[in-house]
Amino acid sequence: MTTTKAAAELLDDLCRRYHLRGYRSGLNSAQWAALRFFARDITDAKTANALARYQGISRPSANTTVRVLVERGLLNREPSELDARRLDVSLTEAGRTMLDEDPILLLVQAIEDLSEAKRLVFAEIILDVLRHLPLADNA
Repeated sequence: MTTTKAAAELLDDLCRRYHLRGYRSGLNSAQWAALRFFARDITDAKTANALARYQGISRPSANTTVRVLVERGLLNREPSELDARRLDVSLTEAGRTMLDEDPILLLVQAIEDLSEAKRLVFAEIILDVLRHLPLADNA
């Protein structure tokens, strides 16, 4: 096995472990990403369409993710005060509490435990790899 393939498999293992941890709380990776997106302080981008653009996914997929999270009581969806045609999305208190279980916190801690020099190199490597990967095929 080449070192390139071995590195790719290690990265795949990292992602799998991280995503499996998320399912323990009953959410899939897209739902976690949506909660994180709506937790950000971006006042003009709190819609399912903004989520779709940000994640590079289709609008129907983003709408489904938001609908499921609304049904679970983790998000609110209500008409915008600025434009009645627009539905703004926000976290509920339960959504904020759920983010305390966010599996990304495990990655944050693991990366935080690296030296500053390794964190910088790690971030640079990830950025370089991401530049070679398409965001999504269905955007």
